[in-house]
Amino acid sequence: MKVTVVGAGITGVYLAYILAKNGHEVAVYDARSTSYSGTSCNPGGINPLHGPGLPGPMAEFYLSSYQEHLNQSELIANLSGVHFNLKKIDRLFLAFSKEEVTNLKAMQKRYDENKGFCAKWLSPDEVSQQDSRISERSCGGLFTSGNFTVDTTAYLNALKKAAIKLGAIFKDKNANQFIVQDQIVTHIVTDEQEIPVSTLAITNGSWAANSLRALKFPINIQAGKGELLLLKFKKKPFSFDITHGLTGLYQFKESLYWAGGTMSSAEIVAGITEEAKDKILKNIRNILPNLNDFEVISHEVGYRPMSPDKLPIVGKLPNYKNVFIGTGGGSKGVLLSCGIGKALTNIIENKNRSDLRFLSPNRFAL
Repeated sequence: MKVTVVGAGITGVYLAYILAKNGHEVAVYDARSTSYSGTSCNPGGINPLHGPGLPGPMAEFYLSSYQEHLNQSELIANLSGVHFNLKKIDRLFLAFSKEEVTNLKAMQKRYDENKGFCAKWLSPDEVSQQDSRISERSCGGLFTSGNFTVDTTAYLNALKKAAIKLGAIFKDKNANQFIVQDQIVTHIVTDEQEIPVSTLAITNGSWAANSLRALKFPINIQAGKGELLLLKFKKKPFSFDITHGLTGLYQFKESLYWAGGTMSSAEIVAGITEEAKDKILKNIRNILPNLNDFEVISHEVGYRPMSPDKLPIVGKLPNYKNVFIGTGGGSKGVLLSCGIGKALTNIIENKNRSDLRFLSPNRFAL
């Protein structure tokens, strides 16, 4: 089968990898710089036990996505020759109110119920014993194990090289329009030419809204603008990630930590803001008031595709015979890239995935 993929963020590239691995002829089109994708500005968390749709219908999909990363990582590394630093990471979730204590203890149950994960509730004194720089205002925290993290830029590069090794082709061209005949997209239109299409997969993240408008199936996919800071410490400050809501420090490389973050709806335009930088540093100091001895070495921005109900959109596009879509990973985009890519491959191959009907674009049909 010939499959044309529009979008080369982590979901599109993983889809290309799986399709090529299954023997399909794959061409990927995307000329946009990855500097504004959600992939490039991301701590790389592969953490399936918290996020939109939990507890609830997303539980199994999160876990299967997590497992897919682990199952494919060795082959991806061998095919690409790229080290992407996939590693297990502990994480301390802090609580500063009774409501947050209740929510974290509910999350603890999910850790206790899933093999390979564990979580321990820490009293305020036990939190202080983890690190004396944590704010004395803490009401306690949940110390978790079992999640993974990955260098997202290296991972995307590895996936692309692995897909190419398996026969996929990548074109630095944007598909701006589509030619449709009898409910079939026959061509994608780039700035230079009309390119024939057999099967079309739309995986271009926040830009999928533009593609869907061109196909007269508008879904209000928002661009969730997120900004992060990369901090360099003179010595490694923690042996675990530490978070409170959107605020957190995430291990990247030796002495380097991502500090985040912000999330707001925005137009997809270039630009970091001093306001976001100040907000991130203020929030970090609220939970770690005695944290010093670091410098900001980078300030990054990325755009994460957010569907109206905050859940992914995965499936065949209504009213079209050969168009499929996979987007809407939002803040869980790295984790969900494998799940969306594998699920969309199964749907394209006409394998039944009735368990994922709740993610179908049909839910937005008028």
